[in-house]
This record gives sequence, structure tokens and C-alpha cells, in this order.
Amino acid sequence: MSRPTTTDPTPPPLLPMRSALIIVIALLAGAVMGGLTLWGGASLPVALVAGLSTAGVSLIPLDRIIGR
Repeated sequence: MSRPTTTDPTPPPLLPMRSALIIVIALLAGAVMGGLTLWGGASLPVALVAGLSTAGVSLIPLDRIIGR
């Protein structure tokens, strides 16, 4: 006799919850830094570079801070 197979209709998540949280916090930090840079009188390209670099640099420390 064959056993009935159960199929789960929900697909697996694209990113684990922890990874999504780290990315969202990094993007939020980058947006804050870009906004502060723009508010400080810098041009838009300089503010974008500051925000994107802040988001990129904050990924590794956030990975270590947020527990597994």
C-alpha cells in the first residue's frame, strides 16, 4: 500500500525573517544618514552615497548584534 502524500501549498519564504530584519534595519539606517546628509546642505548625489555606504557598512555589525 502506498502512503498518502501531503503537499504544503505555501511556498517557502524568500528570505528568513532574521535576514529580512537585518536588511530593513540597514536600509533604515542608510535612509536616516542620507537624510541627515541632505539636510546638512550636501547635494543629492553625496547624500545618496552616504546613505548607501551606511547601509552597506551596517550589515555586518547588525548580523553580529541580532542573535541567531
